[in-house]
Amino acid sequence: MSRPQSQSTLEEENTKLKETVTKLKKENEDLRSLNISLQKEFIQDIEKLLSKTKEKNKQEEQTTEQSTATTNLGISNAIQEVCGRGGSSCTAMVKDLAVAVFGREVLSTHGHSGKAGNANHGSIAKPALDPGKIKLLLGENIEINI
Repeated sequence: MSRPQSQSTLEEENTKLKETVTKLKKENEDLRSLNISLQKEFIQDIEKLLSKTKEKNKQEEQTTEQSTATTNLGISNAIQEVCGRGGSSCTAMVKDLAVAVFGREVLSTHGHSGKAGNANHGSIAKPALDPGKIKLLLGENIEINI
């Protein structure tokens, strides 16, 4: 009679083990799904971080290029920021930069090219402004990516 009881006990243990295996398989599948989901979120977060880093690097490069230009012109970044009279006019900004770089006296006594203008045929030509600084003011030979 002990044999049927032990067989019954074995069958019960076998059933419990099968249930445990089924539960573990389910947990394993849930963990796999969670792992895949977390990996996708992680990849998205990394892509966002890379995008922000690239954007920040690009802005820093532009700032460096602009800073280099203002250094070559001999003006500070603070002066450059106030140029343009608070508006969006490119002409106003270039005029303000010219005043900051050359000064009002030099601009009144010198000309862009150093040649006499067509309006005053018989007049004497004014001395030319520094061509290197003029190129920097007008943005020639400077590549700024916007």
